[in-house]
Amino acid sequence: MKLIITNKSLLTFLAAFVVLFGATLPVHAEVPEINTAFVKQVEQVYDQLEKQYKNLYENDLRQAVDDFDRFMAISASERSYFENVLKEDKQYLVNLLQEDYRSLNDIWSSQPLYKPRLTEYSKHVMTNSANGTLKAYLNQIDKTYTTGLYWKYHNEIDPAYSTSLMWKYKNQVNPNYATGAMNRYASMLDTKDRQSVLGKLRYEIDIEAEQSTMWKYSQGQLSVIEAKSRMDNLFVNGTKQLQTTRDIAISLLKNVRQDTVEGITKLRDDTARDLIRLRQDTLEKILREREIQFGSRIEAASLSISFDPIHVLVNNKLLQLEPSPMLVEGNTLVPLRAIAERLGAKVTWNQEEQSVTLSGKNTDIYLQIGSRQAWVNGAAVELEAAPQLIDWVTMVPVRFVSESFDADVKWDSLMRTVIITR
Repeated sequence: MKLIITNKSLLTFLAAFVVLFGATLPVHAEVPEINTAFVKQVEQVYDQLEKQYKNLYENDLRQAVDDFDRFMAISASERSYFENVLKEDKQYLVNLLQEDYRSLNDIWSSQPLYKPRLTEYSKHVMTNSANGTLKAYLNQIDKTYTTGLYWKYHNEIDPAYSTSLMWKYKNQVNPNYATGAMNRYASMLDTKDRQSVLGKLRYEIDIEAEQSTMWKYSQGQLSVIEAKSRMDNLFVNGTKQLQTTRDIAISLLKNVRQDTVEGITKLRDDTARDLIRLRQDTLEKILREREIQFGSRIEAASLSISFDPIHVLVNNKLLQLEPSPMLVEGNTLVPLRAIAERLGAKVTWNQEEQSVTLSGKNTDIYLQIGSRQAWVNGAAVELEAAPQLIDWVTMVPVRFVSESFDADVKWDSLMRTVIITR
């Protein structure tokens, strides 16, 4: 049978199609009304969190850098002192022994029996003798002689020497060094990195970021209650992650700082002890050889290497103090003039009274040797330790003098350092 569709039938068929399938065609949904107060509140919570942890990071970084710089200043000063002592002693030994050899040579070189004895002795005292006794010792105090005792100490303090203790410490502090403590800390605060804590939170609060929590809320996919619940969880978890990251970074820095300070201090003391002992053994070997060959010895001065038990930093500048700071009844006493003048005070000594007057912009202090009573702007103040006269230098409690001139004083027990900041 032939199917015939008239124009009227066609129109009826099309109309039915539209009615049947029209409801399934996509329609542009209306964007729900956004609660602007809620959106603003979410942004404020994020801004406060970002500001809080970025401020904490800046403070933590500043503290870490200050700690590193202070230890570097102390270590560099001690290394300089160490090198000067060794340099002066090297010159002393070379002059002593080579002058002795020349003297012996003048006396005995004309006698054939003593020529081989002079030759044998010269091997011990001449610096150009490759396997000589003195040369072997001088190699150990040479900072350029690989594997030498002093070379090892010298390089452990060098922050540019790969694998040194100071190099490892510096890299943990450096925020640009991958895998360092401060680098990992900083990475969690990178708002441009979606993998970081702040980066993820910034994305989730961005109402324009497709598929973010706040974008879904703006599109009506989440109610305000659902969006708030999600954001609350994100903020709680994000804060925990940030604090954990900060705690880990600070703990790592504390450990590496302690390991570095203790390691370098021990290496310094061990190196000084071992070099003094090696020098004694070297001289003993040389003088014993002299006695064997020529029947007598010569006198040689001993070597002393000592480091200040307490350091003083004023505005991160290490002071070279003479005499060295000393502990008296738990108080650190320091040379008065060096500290007072750094703090802008004029020092006047009264020999008859055995007293000293400090004059600053707004502060005048009167102190007397042996007396615990001081006078600050005319008011009596009881000191925890009395000023002392050591080698004609007035030693005073560092905290009292510094704080009287509006300086902040801290004690770093690890580095045994008084830190004065003004």
